Amino acid sequence: MIIGHKRQTEYFEKVLSKGALAHAYLFFGPERVGKRAFAREIAKSLLCEKRKKRVESCQACPSCERAEGGRHENITVLSVSETLVSKKEERKDIPIEDIRELKRMLSFAPAGDAWRIVIIDGAERLSTPAANAFLKILEEPPERVLFLLTTSEPEHVLVTIRSRVQGVYFSLVRSDDIREFLVQESIPKARHDEILAVAAGRAGVAVLAVQEKSEFEEEKKFLEDVKNALGAGAPLFFPFTERAASDEETRVRAVREVLRILERRMQEEGDFGRALAIAKKVKNVVRITDVMVQTNVNPRMSLDLIFMEGAGV
Repeated sequence: MIIGHKRQTEYFEKVLSKGALAHAYLFFGPERVGKRAFAREIAKSLLCEKRKKRVESCQACPSCERAEGGRHENITVLSVSETLVSKKEERKDIPIEDIRELKRMLSFAPAGDAWRIVIIDGAERLSTPAANAFLKILEEPPERVLFLLTTSEPEHVLVTIRSRVQGVYFSLVRSDDIREFLVQESIPKARHDEILAVAAGRAGVAVLAVQEKSEFEEEKKFLEDVKNALGAGAPLFFPFTERAASDEETRVRAVREVLRILERRMQEEGDFGRALAIAKKVKNVVRITDVMVQTNVNPRMSLDLIFMEGAGV
């Protein structure tokens, strides 16, 4: 199900109706807004046996059933946790071994004129050798192959890859669209405001509230922990930043939440001078984050500095 993103849906339906589909797209925007779900729906619609030229599949034909179950032979998904040949427990990025295997798979002609769709979820996690190897595939793309890349950090996707794909921006989803989804899923109205507050425009978080309740509760608690740490200020937030800094995924989530809080406060601020001061804090957080990602600087120290920027705003 696609929640919101009507502009993107209309765009792709025009492209499909004209037969003008590009060979590669980069879906970028905030985390968990539905980029991967949209990519999967594009893949399903291209392979659906009953519907044509729509960003909507029938959900019932054998092709759609295989795609929905993650078993379709013409859909390949790569991410840090989804692999072709490398060992999952050893993955912190998408390694070159998987891109080599992808190239080998694409060297064989498809059955008939069927599309083959490759989804790379988290394209910023391609290792440097993997990114360079994938670039060579993009430079001479096989026929009837569609590449759909997703990222919440487009600035960390290899520049030469970005230059060879068509970018499509996915923004936060309107609360009305998420509320409509909750009604369709028969979620009690008493829970709507809570889910909307935690989701904050991220449709994927609302889906967690329906399908993965434990993950939704974990997300809710994590956001509360970040908010409380910022509200407490230094040195009271040090225990939280120490725990968060020890795990890369938690550290990234914490930074994104601080940025989200700052950006929301900046947008809501009525005083121009105050809004400008918050904008400078956002810029500082981005700068510190880039240094933390690209160098061997102490991640705990970096996270402390980021929380100092966000505290008391």
